[in-house]
Amino acid sequence: MDFKDRNVTLGTELQDELPDVWADTARMNHVFANLLSNALRYTPPGGKVTVLARADEERVQFSVSDSGKGIPSQYLARIFEQFFRVPDQGAGSGSGLGLAIVKEIVEAHGGTVKVESRLGEGSTFTFTLKRADLASKEGTHS
Repeated sequence: MDFKDRNVTLGTELQDELPDVWADTARMNHVFANLLSNALRYTPPGGKVTVLARADEERVQFSVSDSGKGIPSQYLARIFEQFFRVPDQGAGSGSGLGLAIVKEIVEAHGGTVKVESRLGEGSTFTFTLKRADLASKEGTHS
């Protein structure tokens, strides 16, 4: 995954002093790798992908946004289903398992995942994770 070679800008918008989250690092690496890979795949040269992170009193929210072609609205409800692929995405668009696995991992961590998209404007995949300081109070171990 090389943003520079594809002439796609990768930016971050991170809240100062983010709290730790309750998460398996290897699994979260898989989540970010999938979301970033998809964003890069569907963003044309000259476009931008942004990773955002911010916290509230209970959770940390992460988003991966792109300025790609977007997802037709009729497919948004199915985007996290196993083996579902948006029609007309072109060759090499994957097996349709990546986003289903992202959802499974995030939900196994007690979080939620969603997508927002507009044709011609891009997509934003957002997921939340429990703050580690609160997860430990609930008797959950990191």
